[in-house]
Amino acid sequence: ASFYRQANGWGFRRMLKGSDKGSFYNENFLRGLPHLAKKMARTGGVKIVDDKKLDSNIVHEPNLWMISDEHPVPETVDKDTLSYA
Repeated sequence: ASFYRQANGWGFRRMLKGSDKGSFYNENFLRGLPHLAKKMARTGGVKIVDDKKLDSNIVHEPNLWMISDEHPVPETVDKDTLSYA
């Protein structure tokens, strides 16, 4: 239960359909794009979601298997352009 509280508190959402069902994702935590992580903030714990909202979340779940095809990880990243502050 502690892992779930931590993941939800940082804004990770659990996939509810498809081949990634049960995995967690966050739009600001993507492989090859470490500068996005600075946008993450602890928001609190688990929130109760009604069935209507749950259905709309399922519709907007990303297809994690297609992300690498649509947005390949850069071969190199210019470290001078990254800002972690």
